Amino acid sequence: NNGGKDNKKVDKCPPFGDDDTPLDQVHSFYEFWVHFESWRDFSLKAEKSTDHDLEAADSRDEKRWMKQEIDRKVKKMKKEEMARVNLLVERAMAADPRLSREKKREKLEKERQAEAKRKAEEEKAEAERVAKEKQDAENAKKKTEEDAKKKNAKQLKEQQKKQLRKAKQQFRKLTMAAYQAASPNDSSDSDGVWDDMEKMNDDVELLCEKLSALELDSLSEALGGPNGLAEV
Repeated sequence: NNGGKDNKKVDKCPPFGDDDTPLDQVHSFYEFWVHFESWRDFSLKAEKSTDHDLEAADSRDEKRWMKQEIDRKVKKMKKEEMARVNLLVERAMAADPRLSREKKREKLEKERQAEAKRKAEEEKAEAERVAKEKQDAENAKKKTEEDAKKKNAKQLKEQQKKQLRKAKQQFRKLTMAAYQAASPNDSSDSDGVWDDMEKMNDDVELLCEKLSALELDSLSEALGGPNGLAEV
């Protein structure tokens, strides 16, 4: 029993409420008592428990010493009083079904948030995995296409080289055949284009170096093409 004179702080204490009291009011009630400071005056009780009678002191020093002893006792009693109040508050809070329900709701909410976070992380990881697989597939496809283009380009280049070699060979043979047909006896008074075979070879090699396979084929056709060789 805290008894004693009225205290304005107690008058301001929020009501305990009932099972339907809003939680903010319930917290206000306990918040008041958690920070509650006792208004009780333990001076008389402390004086009696120490057997010190200030009025019976023989000297001023003795009275001051008695006062110090009483003050220490008052602080100890007040501390014990507050510990008792705090213990009552803790027990009340632990037994209050309204707070128990709130703790349960908070626990469930934390679990829900944790589950939502876990699920979000799983979905993110799955999305990243799918995106990576898609990117890897696109990269593989691109590489395959690039490799195919390189292979085709290489094959085309080899084919063009082969065609050019064939065109050069045919052109050389046709020009040689034409040269020999124009000067069968290697006569010096021949009306041929070239004075000798060395000049002809120089011109033929220059044309083979400068012209494409298509251009060489055109010249070969002008010289009679494969049929021209057959007639020689």
